[in-house]
Amino acid sequence: MLLTITGVEVSPDLRHATVFISHLDGRTPDGQILHDLNALKEEWQSEINKALHIKYTPKLHFKFDDAQKRGDRILQIMSELDPPPNEKPAGGD
Repeated sequence: MLLTITGVEVSPDLRHATVFISHLDGRTPDGQILHDLNALKEEWQSEINKALHIKYTPKLHFKFDDAQKRGDRILQIMSELDPPPNEKPAGGD
């Protein structure tokens, strides 16, 4: 499974971080991916704590970034539209 982190939003108090992810394989159900990520998040939070030395270690929340899917859907709709009629070249009576 290949995942991409597309963004991270951290709350102003640094207690929560929403990690936006994307995947393109289509074979692994979204629920399974979230389950796997959540199983590892405490370990990752510990590593973040070691690296940053801040008062609060953000609690990680994973969310799918559906921008890629929305973009693909728009491209699909556009490809299904009738192409515009060809314009006559200027001066071609």
